[in-house]
Amino acid sequence: KLNTDLLLNVPTFGITGFPILLSNTGSVRNKGLEFELNTRNTTGEFKWSTSLNVSHNSNELVSLASGQTQILIPSSFDIPHSILKIGEPMYSIYVVQQEGILTEQDIANKVPLFGTQVAGDPKYKDANGDGVISPDDREIVGKPNPDWTYGITNSFRYKGFDLSFLVQGQTGGSIYSLLGRALGRTGQGVPDNSLGFFRDRYRSAANPGAGEVGKAYSTFGRIKNTDWLYSSNYIRVRNITLGYNLGNHFKAKAVKGARVYFTAENFFGHDNYRGGFNPEATNTNLSGNTLFPEAGDYGGLPLPKSLILGLNFTF
Repeated sequence: KLNTDLLLNVPTFGITGFPILLSNTGSVRNKGLEFELNTRNTTGEFKWSTSLNVSHNSNELVSLASGQTQILIPSSFDIPHSILKIGEPMYSIYVVQQEGILTEQDIANKVPLFGTQVAGDPKYKDANGDGVISPDDREIVGKPNPDWTYGITNSFRYKGFDLSFLVQGQTGGSIYSLLGRALGRTGQGVPDNSLGFFRDRYRSAANPGAGEVGKAYSTFGRIKNTDWLYSSNYIRVRNITLGYNLGNHFKAKAVKGARVYFTAENFFGHDNYRGGFNPEATNTNLSGNTLFPEAGDYGGLPLPKSLILGLNFTF
């Protein structure tokens, strides 16, 4: 599907007294597929059925206002970290890539540095090859939307009992976490509260740690980088329900059916998101700008786990 004449704030002539104008311009193309399969695996006294669905979608910014090829999305924190760029997905993540931790040998070899970096600080990629690390070295490193989302439900019935469980997940997306930035930012001091993997940080040339986290304190500042970029992949058992049909135990004509059930929600799952509690969290506007709202995580709450006991009557 090609969506055209989208609402977009575009620069206008200063003589009008306004810096921007809300206009119908720009276009976005979405391509994808959806697949669903329902099966009856057994049909005897023991019944087992499965419902499977898989979907894929990719979006591409096709055009902006006349003469524009990209828009850097404003950010409340440091320089912009996302971009609208023709030919790329909407709100692509646009930051400097970190390539490990600087060593004494790197310093001796005069690798590109950001400010007054020293050994133990993050090592960044000099994307434009100008010999220094700056915001001009930002690259598109990810996108917020997953490539694939999927779900599978299995249902079982045997005599009066029924059991069902739903597994759901997604893969192929990224999340730029402001909570991860707050807890794992470059330049933290010793007393700051930090994430657990900071235990393996760089301490000295003899004790370089895991090569992912620099020394506890840096004096050179910080720059938007892949330190705070995380995979939004996850897989979860959303729902497990066990029920029993009590209909045969009621003789009254007024009661046509009854069922008792027990449900567990969000008790099992796996993700690699170290920047927060929930890779689906969208509790803040990362840009801090109403013209270009960008949903993201800044301390979103984890999914609640629920245990539900219920009794249904049919009259």
